[in-house]
Amino acid sequence: MRKIKIILVFIIMALLIGGCATSRGTGEMVSDIGDGATEYRDIAGQIGEGQAELGIAGARIEERSRELEQAIVRGAETIQDIRAIIQRVRTRPVNPAIIEEWRNSGAEADSGKE
Repeated sequence: MRKIKIILVFIIMALLIGGCATSRGTGEMVSDIGDGATEYRDIAGQIGEGQAELGIAGARIEERSRELEQAIVRGAETIQDIRAIIQRVRTRPVNPAIIEEWRNSGAEADSGKE
């Protein structure tokens, strides 16, 4: 019985120490089948690089989005300012003599075209 226990301990130790997987420092457990494992590691590295690039691009898009939103708000404020100016101009009293002079100058300009 003791021999069986010793043999089982050796078999378990051999499996634990030798193992059938490798991580080669990347943290991923991959069966070491040669080229397949190397190809997987290369692809996993490329995916990681792509994810980093996507993160950077996402941050840039978010920043541009905020800038555009601020520009839209500033544009709306400018439109409000222009409307207020136009309203003040429309409500300002005008001398009737100036209106009559403006109408006459328009009539003279029209008569000179013929």
